[in-house]
Parts: sequence; C-alpha cells; structure tokens
Amino acid sequence: MTPLEVHEGLSRACLILTAVTGLWALWSGIRNQALSGSWMGTALVCELLLLAQLLVGGWLWFFTEGWYLPRPYLHVLYGIVVVISLPAAWGWLSRQQEERARSFGMAGGCVFIVFALLRAIQVA
Repeated sequence: MTPLEVHEGLSRACLILTAVTGLWALWSGIRNQALSGSWMGTALVCELLLLAQLLVGGWLWFFTEGWYLPRPYLHVLYGIVVVISLPAAWGWLSRQQEERARSFGMAGGCVFIVFALLRAIQVA
C-alpha cells in the first residue's frame, strides 16, 4: 500500500468518523444531554485520525517525487484547518454552561470539519 493510498484511506475514515461524531453530538443535543465520556473518546480518536492524515500528507508533500496537486497550498490549508478545528471548537465551547448548547456547537463543529474534508478532497 502506497503512502498516497494510506492518505486517501485515512481521508475516508476521517470523513465517516467525523460525520458519525457530529450526528452523535446532535442526537445528544436533541435529547438535552451532556456529551458523554464515550463521545469525548470518539472525538479524540477522530482527532488522532486527522493528525495521522496530516502526518502522512506532510510526508507525501516533503519526500515523494512526482506527487502532484493542482492547487497544493489550498489542499494543505484545508488540512491544517481540519486538524485545528475540533480542539478549537471544544476550547471555545467548554466554557458554555448549558450542555445542550455545547452539544449543538460540537455538532456544528463536526459538520464544518466534514465540509472542509470534502473540500480538501475536491481540490486534490
């Protein structure tokens, strides 16, 4: 399996896991519940997958000859935004007193990441 195939596979896994995590946060908000420890663990796994994808993409960027993107800087920008979005959303929303608002906010953050991932795939 080539590093490019690993990067593509990680992008699909990140996309699916982030969508599921966002739906889970939305469901928690609808049910007026706090985000559980299980959700936090899933969000952590999601972030670790995003970091792994960034590392493989960085390796491809620096060490692979002939790896060509039509708009490489835009793809890299989306990759960086995707990686910092989940911790940034949690950092901002962790100060919210209302659990329902935190759940809906994290669902929105996950939706943002899903759309950013889709856009990063488009520009590749």
